[in-house]
Amino acid sequence: MRAGTLVAGHTLVPLRDATYGAVARAAGVEWRVPDLYGDHASAGPDDPVAIDPAAAVVVGDWLHLGAEVLRALAPEETPVLWPEHFDAAVVLDEVTYGVSPGDDWSTEPYAYVAPW
Repeated sequence: MRAGTLVAGHTLVPLRDATYGAVARAAGVEWRVPDLYGDHASAGPDDPVAIDPAAAVVVGDWLHLGAEVLRALAPEETPVLWPEHFDAAVVLDEVTYGVSPGDDWSTEPYAYVAPW
């Protein structure tokens, strides 16, 4: 089940009928909202995970393709998935290269280059 499963290392965590807290435990992480994101996070550990399977495939495919391109651009770097933006990026010589599945100002996926 591709769009309804979280892959955490070698662990596959089904998302159907799961809560965020249960998914975190199954993935081996502690459920918490870091202070940095507290004013943006509204989901709690007992809230159900709601996934649109078709949208999850689009987002997953885009981030996978983006990570492959970033690895080709910077093979010595590991792309990071930033939770506050939900984009994948690498930094080279004080320039951030990344891909985003979309956000508040763009409903379409995009790539970006951001000099510091």
